[in-house]
Amino acid sequence: MRALEAAFIALITVMFLCYAFISYTFTSPSQHQVSAERAYAYLVLNYDLLDEQKLVNFTRDIGGSFVDVNGNRYDLKSCTNCYSVRFLWLGYNRTYDPRVVVVGVEP
Repeated sequence: MRALEAAFIALITVMFLCYAFISYTFTSPSQHQVSAERAYAYLVLNYDLLDEQKLVNFTRDIGGSFVDVNGNRYDLKSCTNCYSVRFLWLGYNRTYDPRVVVVGVEP
């Protein structure tokens, strides 16, 4: 009888762990964040002569809230519910100058 009880406890534990793993692994991000990531991916991949000011202007045009480039933060407007998009900008104008860029966008 104890063996049967132990087997059921083990079965329930395995079922819980599988459910938790699937829920954690396959949750999709918000569609607002996906749209902003696509816009910035397009911008970074297609414009070789991109600098910080153009990035700030692009973020302002699409309704972004802030831009942070290596600690230089440009606050464009206040937001209460921001999604942050983080990417590594390797450089511009055929130079290698890696920078971490964080952009805040609203839904």
